[in-house]
Amino acid sequence: MSIEDVRSRWGSFQLQTLIMFTGINDPQQLATAQGSIGPFPDQLSRRNNWLHAAAFLMQLERAVQITDTTLRQENTFVAATNEVAAKVQLPAPKTSDINTLVDNLDVVNQRIQQDQRFSAAVRIGLALADEIDTRLKKKSK
Repeated sequence: MSIEDVRSRWGSFQLQTLIMFTGINDPQQLATAQGSIGPFPDQLSRRNNWLHAAAFLMQLERAVQITDTTLRQENTFVAATNEVAAKVQLPAPKTSDINTLVDNLDVVNQRIQQDQRFSAAVRIGLALADEIDTRLKKKSK
C-alpha cells in the first residue's frame, strides 16, 4: 500500500477508527448499529456505506442523549418556577395590571417567534423522517 492509497482512503480509515473505538468504549452503541443496519460486511465495496450508517446512528444517539439531558434540566427549572409561582399570593389585578401583563406577554411572544431554533429543529427532523420513509419504501419494493 502506497502513501497515495492511504491518502485516498484516509476518510475511510478515520471512520473505521472512530467506529472501532466507539465499539470498544461503548459496545452497546456498536450492537445497536449492527442491530439496525446488519453486521459489518465482508465485501470491501459495502463497508463504506455501513461505516457511514453506523457513524450516523452513533451521532444520532449522542444528539438524543444531549437533548434528553437538556430537556430534563429545563423540566426541573419549569417545575421549580411553577412551584414558586404557586406559593405567591397576590391581590386581584387592576385594569392597569392586566394591560401591563398583556403588553409584556406580547413582548415575550414576539421574542419567541424570533427564535427559530426550535422550529428549525422540527423542520429538520421532519425532513429526515420523510427521507428515511422514502428510502425504506424504495427498498421494500
